[in-house]
Amino acid sequence: MSRTTPVPLLLLLVAVFFVNSHARGRNTHHCDRPSSCGNIHNVVYPFRFKGDPDNCGNKNYEMVCENNRSVLYLFSGRYHVKTIDYTNYTIRLVDFGVHKGNCSSLPLHSLSVDNFTDRTAFSWNHTDAAVLVACEIPVKSPQYVDINYATRNCSINREVLVGSSSSDENDQRRYSYYYIVSGDLRAGDLADDCRVDKVFRTTPRPGSRDTNGENPEHKSNLSLAEVHKKLEYGFLLSWDSILCEDCTGLGRCSFDYGYYKVKCNMRPYTCE
Repeated sequence: MSRTTPVPLLLLLVAVFFVNSHARGRNTHHCDRPSSCGNIHNVVYPFRFKGDPDNCGNKNYEMVCENNRSVLYLFSGRYHVKTIDYTNYTIRLVDFGVHKGNCSSLPLHSLSVDNFTDRTAFSWNHTDAAVLVACEIPVKSPQYVDINYATRNCSINREVLVGSSSSDENDQRRYSYYYIVSGDLRAGDLADDCRVDKVFRTTPRPGSRDTNGENPEHKSNLSLAEVHKKLEYGFLLSWDSILCEDCTGLGRCSFDYGYYKVKCNMRPYTCE
């Protein structure tokens, strides 16, 4: 008489095989010799550079080394990689259109929260918004940073604004007043006869604290020079999504931003 394997035992064997295969798959993502480019050294999983061996990193996190500078192409944009912090799982990026000390430079690419979904490689939890608004008439509001005229410390060339706006000449003549709104702009906050041209991502610089212990970069009534400092610093994105993907809990996990750790939601599995 033939014996059949008990169903619980069979399921256990399948689970052990899957977990072991998953662990082996994770190990193939690690390089024997981490790559470097410019100021970014010892790149490890999940990041890699184009041209690295296939077992290095994850191709969804592939950077390019251009003229000894680390570059990340994200959506339709091109960004300088300034730092990668493997402790809190963040990467800091600066749009190629922004030049330090040059207030006439603006980001070339729009990047809003709509770009980020559960399927994208990065999450935007560490970022704020800076919104470029074009208006038909002047706007008098402390929330709207006037960038139409030169100031003592900072100015933006008209050509830069036109280049950031619509290519339609009639639109350019119609929407001839430009402003930057720091922080998320709700639909009710958009002034009459205005439209949103671009949305930029920013992250408050560390150590930016006033006498009350608050970060002044969270204010909505910043000057153009202050807004540009934020653009120069760039913004932080997190790769927490892949941390859950690699969890031995088969993806059933969440990310604790307070402790910068992945928590497994399915015992007895772990996320180590």
